[in-house]
Amino acid sequence: LDPRLIGYVDAWKKFRTDSAFKPTEIEKIVLSERYGYAGTIDRDGIDIKTGAPCPWHELQAAAYWYALCPKLLGCWMCVYLHEDGTYLVKTIKAKELHNLITIFASALAINNWKKEHKLL
Repeated sequence: LDPRLIGYVDAWKKFRTDSAFKPTEIEKIVLSERYGYAGTIDRDGIDIKTGAPCPWHELQAAAYWYALCPKLLGCWMCVYLHEDGTYLVKTIKAKELHNLITIFASALAINNWKKEHKLL
């Protein structure tokens, strides 16, 4: 293992121990036929990140949540792994995810419109 990755791996192990999380899905491809996008979720209900939280992470999480099936999950988590072996968890509840998927779908529609009109 590359020594630069050890802290991140330790952080993931610590999260797994602390939360008792046992994934049933790993690197699962999901698709939203309604909105016409696909993505690959890291773990069921969890997106694994390094670095600091960014606003777009929540939009990505909402897109995964919606494509996976919002009826199955009441929330989504972003787990931020740090080089020093620590982690941060950001939990996004269903009510917020409903709002975020609307924003994501709007941004996707604008992007698709720009592509169609050769503006990108």
